[in-house]
Amino acid sequence: MRTVAIESPFAGKDAAELAYNREYALAAMRDCLARGESPYASHLLLTQLLDDEIPEQRELGISAGLEWSAKADVRAIYVDLDISPGMQQGIDHALSLGQYVEYRHIAGWGDKAEAAKNARALAITGALEEHLGTHSQLTEDERKAIVDIGDAVADRVLERDILCASETRI
Repeated sequence: MRTVAIESPFAGKDAAELAYNREYALAAMRDCLARGESPYASHLLLTQLLDDEIPEQRELGISAGLEWSAKADVRAIYVDLDISPGMQQGIDHALSLGQYVEYRHIAGWGDKAEAAKNARALAITGALEEHLGTHSQLTEDERKAIVDIGDAVADRVLERDILCASETRI
């Protein structure tokens, strides 16, 4: 049985998002078990023992999680809810060790990924509009071009995530 260190988002902007991220991490653990793997999600376990809001305890939890994760056969990156800064730290750690990394999706959680893509497109569009001027200063063709650019960039990010998910080693 392969040992798997799970990377998934944990922190949330509010209690509802935190609960949602916890459910997703549990779904990631179930996914591993269904694959015949032995999963470990340090962010689920250690946050029950340590206070994530106290910097020293947060650092202790991160250090302990990274130490155990380094010993896993594989680092599974669950990307349906995007990649958080904490996940990126785990990815960077795995890559620095030459550890086997897999990007994974869980059926039924993709709607959030599409919502994240749309949010990226809106953010890109807003930033471009702000940089180039307000709506009233732009022609309709210019505004449409900006929206198309935002959509294209967001589509490329989603394609990258899908491509990464299909690769079994990076």
